[in-house]
Amino acid sequence: MKLIIVSGPWSSGTTAVAGILASLGYTGFGPYLQIIDQRFSNSFELIPFRDLVLRLASEQTLRLTVSSVDPIHDELTRFSQQVIEQQYGAYDPGRSPPLFLKYPLAALLLPWLAEHFELRQLLVGRPLAEIEATRVRRNWAPQYGAHGARELYPLLLTATLEKAIPTEVIHYAELLQRPEPAIRSIARFCGHDGTEEQARQALQFIKGSVAFRTAAEAASTSLPD
Repeated sequence: MKLIIVSGPWSSGTTAVAGILASLGYTGFGPYLQIIDQRFSNSFELIPFRDLVLRLASEQTLRLTVSSVDPIHDELTRFSQQVIEQQYGAYDPGRSPPLFLKYPLAALLLPWLAEHFELRQLLVGRPLAEIEATRVRRNWAPQYGAHGARELYPLLLTATLEKAIPTEVIHYAELLQRPEPAIRSIARFCGHDGTEEQARQALQFIKGSVAFRTAAEAASTSLPD
């Protein structure tokens, strides 16, 4: 089964990249976790997959909570079978657009995801200072900012190299500055272009985020110290 995993720590821009895939018609199913954020209320994190990861790992410690790999294999086997049985929605492995998943804590499962799926990875890169600024804006706990990034980026890099996972690195700032070529590159790498209308929706999704960010930054600089 083809799977596109959107990887990166919290506050790095993974929601923007996952939103592009959703706009292009990739299979994400839903329901997605909804968050309180002015820019993105939809996290594009499939709740059943998120629950699966949380049965195996902790957001607080950023560590696996199981003592062997058997539960990991059991959970991923069960999940892939549920997808094939269309328990989450319509899906045909031979005809449907590739499945996409996104949840930062899934970095801990990346080696085993590579064993259970025909995996491609979109790895979102962002400087730690910007990640931390986003965490502060959202008033989230430390693991959702630079602290989490310092833990998760090395794990992602190690698994990517050891498992030879096909990977495209998405620099978040470049995505916002030059969204059209970035979207084309993502679609080409992931293997599904979508329709022209879907491509326009993906572009509008990112441009909407850029417009909000620009307006917010302008408003903040206009305020007195």
